[in-house]
Amino acid sequence: MAIGLFKKVDSVYRRQQFIFPELCENYRLLMHDAQHRNHMNDALYYSDVHRKMENQISADVIYLSSVFHAEGFKYEKRRLTQSKRMMTIGFVLSMILLAVFVYQYYLEKEAEKRFRVMIAPSAFSGETSSAGTKRRKGKFTLPQEIYDRMQEKMQHFEDGEHYLDAEQTKKKLADQLRTNTQ
Repeated sequence: MAIGLFKKVDSVYRRQQFIFPELCENYRLLMHDAQHRNHMNDALYYSDVHRKMENQISADVIYLSSVFHAEGFKYEKRRLTQSKRMMTIGFVLSMILLAVFVYQYYLEKEAEKRFRVMIAPSAFSGETSSAGTKRRKGKFTLPQEIYDRMQEKMQHFEDGEHYLDAEQTKKKLADQLRTNTQ
């Protein structure tokens, strides 16, 4: 009974020239049956069809495995590209954050310098600070003669209360003391 059904499958194959790979085993069984019955022409036909089907299955396996591998490579490439993109974004954001912190640190140091300059004793007064420390020296030192003249001029400026002049500018003060604005 099975041989009859296998022969019906063969008739479908002859018409369609297509068969599912799972039915390839039918042709092997039909070939053995034809050999057992001494129908060598039928055995050769079934053997030929079986060989063609196995070749087609092998070709399909090779093709499908290359397609699956290609899809796997595409997926891996997308994953790596996305990972690289995320790492680049993270690096850029961390550099921006670092720059903001460095800039903030710089601003704090500049404010601290300005504050120290404001509370430092006058460079021309010759006084010491309340803690008993001497005045700080700048990048360069004035000769004593110039320092004494400037101290006299500043004393005259303070005694005359010229600092109360609302229109007083650094330029006007430099002109009055006959020196530069520095």
